[in-house]
Amino acid sequence: ILAQELFHLKRANRHQEGVREASSSVESMSSSEPLVEDECKDCDDTGLQPLKAETPTEAAETSKYHKMFAIIALIGQVFAWSTYLCFGRLLKQQVLLDEKFALIHKYQLGYVYLAVWIIGMGRAGVSCNA
Repeated sequence: ILAQELFHLKRANRHQEGVREASSSVESMSSSEPLVEDECKDCDDTGLQPLKAETPTEAAETSKYHKMFAIIALIGQVFAWSTYLCFGRLLKQQVLLDEKFALIHKYQLGYVYLAVWIIGMGRAGVSCNA
């Protein structure tokens, strides 16, 4: 029992020493000058920064996104056609591709793929205005 009490006393002393060290380090940190950062120094009453000469207009930004999505659509078509031609001509898999297109034609899945593409392009157009 005495050994257990000694163990607990030593443990409590170590804990108190750790608390004292931590509090002294906190006091030394708080005694130094606080870092003051004014995030709203150039903002108006609503929290917005005023317009500058180099601030782009909404029309310019929307036009930039329309061009970006058009380029993405063009690059997608280039990749699609090059993949089709590479697999069909160079890798001699034209028969397999024809079977897949026959399945799409047989079950009239072309409309599904067209609808997915139109929805994707519509979402891209809507995100330009967001």
